[in-house]
Formats: sequence, structure tokens, C-alpha cells
Amino acid sequence: MSFDNTIADESTAGLFIANRLSENPSITAAVIEPGNDVCDDIGTLDVDLAGASSSPSPDWNFNSTVQPQLGDRVIAHYAGKALGGTIMWSLVLTM
Repeated sequence: MSFDNTIADESTAGLFIANRLSENPSITAAVIEPGNDVCDDIGTLDVDLAGASSSPSPDWNFNSTVQPQLGDRVIAHYAGKALGGTIMWSLVLTM
């Protein structure tokens, strides 16, 4: 099986791009997600149980460089490495 486009991001943005591409019937697109489906993993869905996850980390673990203006702090940038991408973190934080 072959595709004209492969989108390696099943986040909201990746699915939006795939949807736009699929509006043209002459273009084929595949969407792949490098993360896991963590929908049933209580350690991922419950902030109080963070770390109890049986899945690999659902985060890409991105950090900023040292920020001199902030007392040389390094800031974590959460980016979801799971089915749904970063929106998965937004859902967990608003529950």
C-alpha cells in the first residue's frame, strides 16, 4: 500500500491536515502516531496516579534551554506522545 502523503502526527493538527488533504479525491494520505493508546491507562488519566502508568511515557520530555531571565531555570514543555497528541494532556489537566 502506498500513499501520496504520510503525516506522522495524530494530534488535532495532524488530523486537520489529513482531513484537508483527503478533500481532494486524487490525493491519498496516511496518519501514523508514534505514541501509544493510553485511554485505558489509569496512571495516565488520573493526575493523582501519575507515575503509576504501565505504558511508556506519554510525553516527549522536551525542555527549554537554560533561561537566564528566570534564574537559570529549565522549563518543561509538555508534548503528548500518545494517541491524540498534546490534547491528551489538556484533557488530563482539565478533569
